Amino acid sequence: MSAAMTPVAEQQIAADFPRQGRDVLLGGMTPEALAANMLCGYRYYLAENADGIVGVIGMRGYSHLYHLFVTRSVQGNGVGRLLWLHARDASLAELQLRQFTVFSSAVAEGFYRQLGFYRTGNPKIKNGVTAIPMRLDVPD
Repeated sequence: MSAAMTPVAEQQIAADFPRQGRDVLLGGMTPEALAANMLCGYRYYLAENADGIVGVIGMRGYSHLYHLFVTRSVQGNGVGRLLWLHARDASLAELQLRQFTVFSSAVAEGFYRQLGFYRTGNPKIKNGVTAIPMRLDVPD
């Protein structure tokens, strides 16, 4: 998972971050960090093709989209949307949720808007990482 996520994050998100932000963002994608997340109950789903893992989505709890990365070779082919729909449906099968949240990067905000998320505040910077708080309300 780390090998699929890290190059995308480096090229599309962390390139504009200060050194501290790069280290924080990429440090959360190491094999050790991902294993620790899973031990804490985060759920990860993968998309694979003949080349290996081409997409990763991670959920913290059932309602917070924590990671979503698709390799550049398949971006724009619906892999991210399919991963989201799978994770969303798995969460909804477990709980009757009213909303999902995500802290989006600037580059991913348009994608999340296409999924139905909307901004709930201004971008925030924490430890050098810029994130846009977003939410998706679940219809009745």
